[in-house]
Amino acid sequence: MITIKQVHQIVDATTTLRMRTYFWTVYSLGLRLNEGLHLQVGDIDAARGLVHIHRGKGAKDRYITLPTSTLLMLREYWVTHRNKRWLFPADGRNHTLAKKGVSVAKTPMSEAAVQGAMKLITTKIDFGKKKSVSTRCGIPMPPTYSKLA
Repeated sequence: MITIKQVHQIVDATTTLRMRTYFWTVYSLGLRLNEGLHLQVGDIDAARGLVHIHRGKGAKDRYITLPTSTLLMLREYWVTHRNKRWLFPADGRNHTLAKKGVSVAKTPMSEAAVQGAMKLITTKIDFGKKKSVSTRCGIPMPPTYSKLA
């Protein structure tokens, strides 16, 4: 578990609007990795302040309240790619912006892109000493194991 302060550190440490928007969206809506990646433009109901999540846990659809801060950030990011389907379209050689800055990506951003960004961010941020499963549970580690941590 990470703290709210650490979430803000992660968001602040991102170097691209794309990842900052993705991390904030996932955090503020309480989404899982793939739920965030598969958000579509049509899932956002700005008028009602809701987001439609398709095939969530247990393959169930649900609606989540959309915070104003998240809506504003999504709008700011969307104008950079204007993909008609995906809020977070794939990026790279095969998914360049077409004329007039419209993304032609047919797939969402990959898990690897998010994981790579998170790895870079966590190397920049020091969350304190490294912790093992035992120290997270409040169980002191035996002397031989504490030297390895």
